[in-house]
This record gives sequence, C-alpha cells and structure tokens, in this order.
Amino acid sequence: MFCPKCGSVVDENAPFCPNCGAALGQPQAQQQQQQQQPTVIYQQTTQQQSNIFAILGLVFAFIFPIVGLVLSIIGLNKAKEMNGEGHGLALAGLVVSIVEMVIVLIAVICVVALGAAAISNIPTYY
Repeated sequence: MFCPKCGSVVDENAPFCPNCGAALGQPQAQQQQQQQQPTVIYQQTTQQQSNIFAILGLVFAFIFPIVGLVLSIIGLNKAKEMNGEGHGLALAGLVVSIVEMVIVLIAVICVVALGAAAISNIPTYY
C-alpha cells in the first residue's frame, strides 16, 4: 500500500504514514469489524388510546354518582372493544357510584325519618 500524500510504501494496517504522518484511513481489520456489526432497527410504537369513559366514570363517581354510574357502564362496554383497556377504572367507578348512591339513599331516609319524628312531636294548641 502507498501513502496517497507522499507516495511512500506503508504497511496495510497502519493508520498513519510513517514518512509524512498523513492519515491513511481505518485499517482493514477495523473496517471488517464495523461491517460485521449487526444493524439495529427501531420500531415505532403505536400510541395506546385510553378509555376516556372509564376515567370520567371514576372521576364523576365521587362528584355526581349517577353520571359516574352511566359513564362507568359505557367505559366497561368500551373496554371490551379496546382489549380490556380501562376495565379496572370502569369497574372501580361503577362500585364507587353504587356505594355512594346507597350511602346518599340511607342519609335521605334518615333525614326524612328524623324530620317526620320532629314534626310529630310539635305540640299543637287549639
């Protein structure tokens, strides 16, 4: 092999010319190693969609339990279409909505009963 700058004879694996110091490029052994390295191919992942009805169902279960119940039921149906995405959220929203409605119903019954008892104890003067 000859140096492209000065034309002197150099070793094939030499990175620099010993006469003028010019860079000769990579030695053939390093070039072969780089050619043998595997190529990494990156796949672009698709963005997963979230089950918005399941999320809203759980949020509204604490604020407006009837709306939370409806949205959670819709979220459960959507979860079947989306391979189970959001199933747990929709189920949690359903449970919280039902429990909260039962608690509110018991509270309303207690208030009505206490109100009726208070009214019946009012003395009447005719």
